[in-house]
Amino acid sequence: MTAPVRISERPSRVIRQAPGWVERAIFSVVMFVLLFGTPADWFTENTGSASGPASNPLLVATMVVGAAVLSLGLIGNGEAVRRTLTLEPLLPLLVLWIGFSFLWSPAPFVSIAEIVKFGSLAIIALSVMIRFRFREILGILAIVVSIGLLLDLAFVVAMGSLGRSSAGWDGLSTQKNGLGTHAVQSLPILLIGTRTFAHRRFTLYSMTAVAVVLLVGSQSKTSLAAGALTALSAVVFVAFRARKTLYGAVVIALGTTSIAALAFATANISLLAGYLEKDATLTGRTEMWPIVFGHAETRLLTGYGYGGYWNGFFSAAHDVWIYAAWRPTHAHNAGLQVLVELGVVGLLLYGAITVRGLMNATLRIRFVPGPLALFPLVWLTLVLMASITESGPMEQRFGLIMFMLVTMTAATGLEAFDGNTPHPGRGTARTRTPSSTTPQRPNRAPAHTGDSPRD
Repeated sequence: MTAPVRISERPSRVIRQAPGWVERAIFSVVMFVLLFGTPADWFTENTGSASGPASNPLLVATMVVGAAVLSLGLIGNGEAVRRTLTLEPLLPLLVLWIGFSFLWSPAPFVSIAEIVKFGSLAIIALSVMIRFRFREILGILAIVVSIGLLLDLAFVVAMGSLGRSSAGWDGLSTQKNGLGTHAVQSLPILLIGTRTFAHRRFTLYSMTAVAVVLLVGSQSKTSLAAGALTALSAVVFVAFRARKTLYGAVVIALGTTSIAALAFATANISLLAGYLEKDATLTGRTEMWPIVFGHAETRLLTGYGYGGYWNGFFSAAHDVWIYAAWRPTHAHNAGLQVLVELGVVGLLLYGAITVRGLMNATLRIRFVPGPLALFPLVWLTLVLMASITESGPMEQRFGLIMFMLVTMTAATGLEAFDGNTPHPGRGTARTRTPSSTTPQRPNRAPAHTGDSPRD
């Protein structure tokens, strides 16, 4: 019986040495701060805004310093950098489009500042992708989100108005949707971690329970809906993983859940909103979207530049702030957010990266055994579900790094698959014969096949 092909978790064996404790500590701190903020954010009273800690100087310093330190690990690894950048070739194009978008931004200096932050995150994602195995990444993230969720719980229990409000629990965030984001983004990490790290299983199951309690307590309906729809999709992925109908099942699952999420935001909105105890405009989202789309049409090709639109009353978004009953800082829809800032070009690149990531992730779970291979598909499904009523990874910085990591990881090692690749099935290997229905992958650079002592 032929054994399943081992798939590398890194794009190249051109790595001088394993990441040291400094790199691990920097990555841990950066990801913690990006998701949970800093003490300056924790001790701020509820603002009614979920805009997050994007302008916090400590956060910006953490991003820039983290990128500088982690990039040192790339010195002498030029071949690994090249291979990594070609894993998802559209991702560097999107980064370049964002990098030059200040040229047509109505607020070029604001855009430059945002582009520097974005560039820092891109460097962090590239460095981590090259230097760490994905199993290591997931292990670090499980520790990070566990610490953050315990702090969230402590604030809810012990910090009064800093951790709770009449609308729901806030935790470390200044708004219930922030806590909902903490919980719903932690769940895939913790759940897949329980099946990957047997020695930590009890702890990770316990933290999963904490995440669920915080998610429910936040009363963030958008996070609850995204989490529930992602969980349903994940059940379908697992059930059809070893079947020839996997691709159809994934398409149907994603299509059905996306329609359900879209219905939550648009169709039958009064009925759904009333059932979920929300106003019929989803807290002003549907009133805001036509205004934002109208502005996007005036710069349809290029958009307003990265960070060039949402800058208050005296910015391009002034109509939104004037006519909306609140002061949004992003579009609360991923497609609209990308369109208004990066135009049709940016939207096509972002959409293509997402679709390619989903296709690669689906192929990966078909051929790669084990729970770890499920993570890219589950995470991208969560991104898709949350993008209906939130602005997605292009606005949420922790989500942006994760988006880059999972789209690259989904493509890693897929060049090893051909018509004779064995299908691992449900824990057993089966020899496949070439056929017209066997997935074919284009030729790429040889993958790291796992013969290194570090694998």
